Amino acid sequence: MSFLSVIVFAVILVGGEIPMDVRLGGGQLVSEELMTLGESLSQTSDPSLKLFQCAVCNRFTTDNLDVLGMHMGAERSLPEEEWRAVVGDSHQCKLCHYTTQLKANFQLHCKTDKHVQKYQLVAHIKEGGKGNEWRLKCVAIGNPVHLKCNACDYYTNSLEKLRMHTVNSRHEASLKLYKVSSPQTSISKHTTQPSRGSASQYSCYY
Repeated sequence: MSFLSVIVFAVILVGGEIPMDVRLGGGQLVSEELMTLGESLSQTSDPSLKLFQCAVCNRFTTDNLDVLGMHMGAERSLPEEEWRAVVGDSHQCKLCHYTTQLKANFQLHCKTDKHVQKYQLVAHIKEGGKGNEWRLKCVAIGNPVHLKCNACDYYTNSLEKLRMHTVNSRHEASLKLYKVSSPQTSISKHTTQPSRGSASQYSCYY
């Protein structure tokens, strides 16, 4: 049985389903099968789960989209031994597989957008603990945003898309059910509502 077949079979067993267009960052598609299996295995039944979830660390949840945006934009750090090494006269970046004998060049590398974006993404993924590190295989360069609406089981790569999703009639119907089943007594207002006439053009797929 091929690796792909194993993945597909595992997905069937766990009953996971994620929209085809899931992205982790930079507009680069990641493996649908891998994402499906990973999400299925890392789902939580934590009773404190709130409406919106960061699906990069898979740990942070909130009922407020602005707070979610602050979480996504936070500056993060990694222990030095996890991303750099000095071997003899060579300076190595483990994240970018970059090696140079000149310390000045290494310092310049560490300031490049490619390095900074990968560094921040890896640090963010590691916030989720060991069970979340399968995502490191899906690292993409760009602006890594991966968000989830827990009421609809909807994933998106954009905070703005998630904001627009919240005014969808399907979301509002799911939200009513989510409020009933949630242990929380109320969910705070999560977005500024545009006119009702524009709501129906959005759906739970992007």
